[in-house]
Amino acid sequence: MKTLRIALITLIILMSAVLIFELTRPYRDANWLDNNIDGIIGRTWDIDEDYDERFANRVVYIEVPADTDLTGLLYITPERGEYEAMSMRLIVPNLDLDMGVEDGTTQKAMRFGPALFEYSNLPGDGDKNVSIAAHREGGVFFHLDKVGEGDYIYVVYDEILFRYMFYDVNDVMPTNWDIISNQGFPCVTLVTCTPLGIANKRMVVRGKLVDMAVFSEDLIQ
Repeated sequence: MKTLRIALITLIILMSAVLIFELTRPYRDANWLDNNIDGIIGRTWDIDEDYDERFANRVVYIEVPADTDLTGLLYITPERGEYEAMSMRLIVPNLDLDMGVEDGTTQKAMRFGPALFEYSNLPGDGDKNVSIAAHREGGVFFHLDKVGEGDYIYVVYDEILFRYMFYDVNDVMPTNWDIISNQGFPCVTLVTCTPLGIANKRMVVRGKLVDMAVFSEDLIQ
């Protein structure tokens, strides 16, 4: 009985304290938000007729290792976001390679052949870097190291043939995303694992755009 009385007294004290707190706490004006909404909007942005146009091409940055500085280099273009698998064709005569290009470098996509990096450019005017990856061991880039001086790499997209001439080859670490960023000139970048049997680095073969024309099989050497 004594325990019950103590519990009831404690409960009454707690309820009284809550009541006193609620009666004395400083409440803001119930209409504070309505009264200040114009000021709040003014501190963010003004919604106007150009809203959709201004935000349609917003930059979306890639997530990269913390020690990699790629600020402003990698982003998804609206054109890349609309790319459909196999709508681009990669032709490397020295590899006897002529295949459609998959959408995205997932393991599933790369099982079937070359794949377009998620953050790649599409070929066209300007310093576009068309970046394509493929497996080496058991893959279509097995002999990528054979591509060298004087060799051409072709990309066919939207009925246009883009012809690139071999420019350079390098081995980089897997965390080096600079290879698919803007290089300051229009190019195609082919990436695969290296060395054979270890695959702890990436081989990067790059071609520089030399000309473009309406597609015709006769233009491929």
